[in-house]
Amino acid sequence: MKIIVIGSISSGMTLAERLAAGENAEIILYEKEQFCSCGTKGLPHYLGLKADELGEVLSGCTLSARNGSIHTGWEAVAVDAAKRTVTLRAAETGETVTEAYDKLVLATGSRSIPLEAEGAGRMGVHPLSRVEDLMLLREFLRTPYVRDIAVLGGGLAALETAGAFQALGREVQVIDCGQGLLPGFDGEVRAAIQRELEDRGLRFHLGERVTAVEGRTFIETLRTDRGSYPCDLCVPCLGTRPETGLLPEAARDLEGRYLVDCDGRTSLPGVYAAGSCAAAREGGEPTVCASIAGLEVARTGLTQEAAVQRGLHPVGVTASGQDRTGLVPNAGVVTVKLVLEGASRKVLGAQIWGGADSAARINAVAVAVQAGMTAEELAKTRFVTNTAVHAALDPIQLACAAAKAEG
Repeated sequence: MKIIVIGSISSGMTLAERLAAGENAEIILYEKEQFCSCGTKGLPHYLGLKADELGEVLSGCTLSARNGSIHTGWEAVAVDAAKRTVTLRAAETGETVTEAYDKLVLATGSRSIPLEAEGAGRMGVHPLSRVEDLMLLREFLRTPYVRDIAVLGGGLAALETAGAFQALGREVQVIDCGQGLLPGFDGEVRAAIQRELEDRGLRFHLGERVTAVEGRTFIETLRTDRGSYPCDLCVPCLGTRPETGLLPEAARDLEGRYLVDCDGRTSLPGVYAAGSCAAAREGGEPTVCASIAGLEVARTGLTQEAAVQRGLHPVGVTASGQDRTGLVPNAGVVTVKLVLEGASRKVLGAQIWGGADSAARINAVAVAVQAGMTAEELAKTRFVTNTAVHAALDPIQLACAAAKAEG
């Protein structure tokens, strides 16, 4: 069996290897860029790596399949789903070849939405979505005059990028005119996280629209509809659009992503999709997390606001607890908001934020959501207990206890 993967998003590679399990399969991956993008979700955290450490990251994009191979610099330009063929073009020579496949995995990801403002083409306005972007920005940061950095957007990607620049000792401000900070989280959770990030040194200008990028050759000032800010580097994180032009005939959701089933199948025979170019046909909510200036943030299932919009009658309970016993050095606080269905007390979702390893807790709630567990059943789960690394009662259990108290 021959499996062709288009794009090097890590979830596509994982899906291909799952499809190959137990088969005498050959996996061939084609990536149009010169570097694989298997770790691009972590790009902000690579900004501070030394050259040799970055080299290790870039070389870590591999296939575990015995018969797997990776070809960079090849762009897929057409797919014939009926004939099960894909046409590829070499970036350097323009040569085209057509390859047959038994199964095709699309992992083309998404493209960044550009900044649309006067002067947006000036040097110093640059996204961070590809390895090539990372390399350019690392060179930018080596210049001593790059001190004031503006990150545009309020989503997880924008905040992770802002936190990474701040960790490098830069002055960072986050400007957003869209849905506000952390869309997809409940309002009071967004406010609490913003307060914590402000305490860590990030500055926020929400509800402001960038109108102009001013300067000579390089950016010097960022102007909004409310004021202007000194700026040596502007990184737009304004969201993304899925790269789904290869198969316009495939079924898609309202955002243009390929609709897939639980096994990654699209509506076309033999064609699969994974990553940000795909969406679950059954409409399940994703589990997401980020590390922002040392604060870990995570979400799974429905928020309380989303549950109300779906006609449910949710209850939200919030509790905070230590991530380990207070006798252990560097104990931190973790806050959990559980969202429950009012009558059945079934767990609908959760939002978690706190210090190191806070985000890992979201996996337990994700399992509880999928299994249809109630708060009482989740509370009875045997969480690990070790005074060196864990408190006697996990913050999730404390939130379950708070739910029981509210009855």
